[in-house]
Amino acid sequence: MQSLTSASVLYRTRAGQAVVLGNEGLSPAQSHLLMRLNGYTALSELVCEDELADMQLAAMQLVQAGLACLCEPEGDPAPTVSQWGDLLSADAARG
Repeated sequence: MQSLTSASVLYRTRAGQAVVLGNEGLSPAQSHLLMRLNGYTALSELVCEDELADMQLAAMQLVQAGLACLCEPEGDPAPTVSQWGDLLSADAARG
């Protein structure tokens, strides 16, 4: 298996989704990370810098357990910007 880096992008498998819903048998770091995986954001952007080493280990454990998969790179990827901030700002403006 390819090693994970801070630039790796992971997504939850169906098994991982089921575990998130039940929150069964995971360490806090694994549970925290599994809930955040979205298939387009690099690991380094999902956690703060102080957590990165622990999260890379948790990510590897999730992949080995079949709860997450590494996204295949698509040539020269352009960064994808999340729109959550825009949605929250628009919702707050409506008040």
